[in-house]
Amino acid sequence: TLEALSMLPEQVGYNEIPYAELSFAQGSAGAHCRLGMGGYGEVFLANWKERPVAVKRLLEQEDTCDETLKDFVHEVDILSQLRHSNVVLWLGACTKPPNLAVVLEAIYTNTRHGPRGRSLNYILHKTHHEVTRVQTLLWLEGVVKGMMYLHSRNVIHCDLNTNNVLIGKDNVAKITDFGLSRVKVKSRLSNNPSQTGIGTVNSTAPEVLRGDSFDGKKADAFSFGVMMWELVTRSIPWDNWKPLRVYANLVTNGCAAVNRQLLFPPGTTAAYAQLAMECWEDDPMRRPSFAKLHRQIQQMLEEEQNALAAAAHNPAAEKGSRCHRHSDPKVRHASRHADAAAANSTSPAAAAAAATS
Repeated sequence: TLEALSMLPEQVGYNEIPYAELSFAQGSAGAHCRLGMGGYGEVFLANWKERPVAVKRLLEQEDTCDETLKDFVHEVDILSQLRHSNVVLWLGACTKPPNLAVVLEAIYTNTRHGPRGRSLNYILHKTHHEVTRVQTLLWLEGVVKGMMYLHSRNVIHCDLNTNNVLIGKDNVAKITDFGLSRVKVKSRLSNNPSQTGIGTVNSTAPEVLRGDSFDGKKADAFSFGVMMWELVTRSIPWDNWKPLRVYANLVTNGCAAVNRQLLFPPGTTAAYAQLAMECWEDDPMRRPSFAKLHRQIQQMLEEEQNALAAAAHNPAAEKGSRCHRHSDPKVRHASRHADAAAANSTSPAAAAAAATS
């Protein structure tokens, strides 16, 4: 343990932040200032040098094993190198037990229950804010840009989901929680993901859950497809399913289980649904790269913005097309296959249906 920590100053160009310099409401980290929970740490709101910060503190540090400490050292090493407008900013680390923590820029909202991380998940499932198609695509574009940057640095996420995308100033999407990130050459998973804690089951690729050797970039693409579905439905993937049931279904049936369960609502454009389904290809090598996802998202965004500009003098038409959200739960789970079929059909009727969706 001491040996692992003693390696930090020489190996990592991090900013050491003494834990005593962090100021928490009511004097200490607790439920009153908890922003959220990560894979092996809690995130608290604090102040450091007169600015709000998010402090991700390791759980159960009294029994911290060498493997957990290695994960922590690895996280510090990764975060110290990352600088991108769509990645949450790393500020420093506390490396002295029993207060091992990383310090990040704080992105949060105040609620009647106290501060909460302003995650995409929170916005989708805890608020009634309207989410337009343009806003959906702008958020996805930000996530894609952040993931392209991470992949260019040979970093994979392994737990990309709406809890790990924070919405900052000017509605900019920022990726966070790299406690489970891996450099691609070390991308491996043990045969028991329920114990390793790698990935959130309802958005993790089947090959990862099986414990197979996997391509981390393609696994992240799978998770991005789930995020696309969640944004357009405002539903929780595999809602009301116990994690072990989801795990067994994905391990046994692969992406076919996703195609049966995650259905797009009427009104979803064929191009949008098709792109998400490409992310769920059983063969990981057939899933799109984030560079392709970027091109496709940009094209959809440009088309949507052009449509809104054309409808600027027709408020009724604009109102009908501006929002992805369907308030009726039955509508949310309607089949996506009609739109997908229209996208692939050569018949004039199908082409017209796709063009007006």
